[in-house]
Amino acid sequence: MAKRFQFRLEAVLKVRRQRRDHCRRVFAEQLRHVQQQERRLVDLHEQVRTESRARRSDALQAELDMSLLRSRQYYVGHLQRTIEGQEVELEGLQRELEERRETLVGASRELKVIEKLRERQWERHGKAASRRETIEADESSVDLFRRHLEMDLAVHGSG
Repeated sequence: MAKRFQFRLEAVLKVRRQRRDHCRRVFAEQLRHVQQQERRLVDLHEQVRTESRARRSDALQAELDMSLLRSRQYYVGHLQRTIEGQEVELEGLQRELEERRETLVGASRELKVIEKLRERQWERHGKAASRRETIEADESSVDLFRRHLEMDLAVHGSG
């Protein structure tokens, strides 16, 4: 009967898979944060463009409302400062994303090492099982030949 394959490091393989999967989830979450931040920046830039167009439109009016122009200018300044802060935050998020990517790559590499080891052991197990089966088949053939020879000798005599 063939021996059942048992990988000695199955527990290590399981832990490394769990770690890799955890790193994937953390990386995906960080990527979502980066994408949200990028969308916020796009929205802020669009608000600046909208306010700038409105300010130019107001400036072309026959009667200038200086308080409106000042408030628009103040708002655009506020938006630009917000953009600068958001860009700094985005850079931090992107650095963290890169760290998460490197951690994920490392976890995947560690898992791959164990998976390759398991694969090689599985192949060795298969070859050994095949050799055992061949030996058993050869022994059965020899036994069968010996029984036929003994029967022939018993029936026909020793010569």
